[in-house]
Amino acid sequence: MRIYLAGDNHSDWRAILRDRATKLGLALMVFCPQEVEPWKEESGLASAGRLQGFMLTVNEALEDSADLVVLRLSEQYRHWHAVSEAGRLIAKGKPLILYHPSSLDKELASLDRVALHVAHDMDQMMFILQSLAESQMAS
Repeated sequence: MRIYLAGDNHSDWRAILRDRATKLGLALMVFCPQEVEPWKEESGLASAGRLQGFMLTVNEALEDSADLVVLRLSEQYRHWHAVSEAGRLIAKGKPLILYHPSSLDKELASLDRVALHVAHDMDQMMFILQSLAESQMAS
């Protein structure tokens, strides 16, 4: 199963998710948003002012190639730009798992209702991913 991990980039949640998925033996191919890397700087895109557009194109291509998207929203860093990204993904029909603390339930209620699943902690996230992986293997 191909998963794109979007949203919160201020914590190590992606590394924790990958580590726990590996320990559970889940067959996941994980994609993450691309950030500025030396090869991109050297490509001339940054100096031409086109790096941001290039990054958006790369990230959208990764999202499109994923079977589902996990979107992390945190209490400390709300990432409201990610909420609009979620709307775009839902409009495209991309299955979406929202991962946020329960303290944001009221603010994200409309989005939670259209998400495939909602997880409030990493244990719930791993249960959801394990269940999805098992159902994919069964079909």
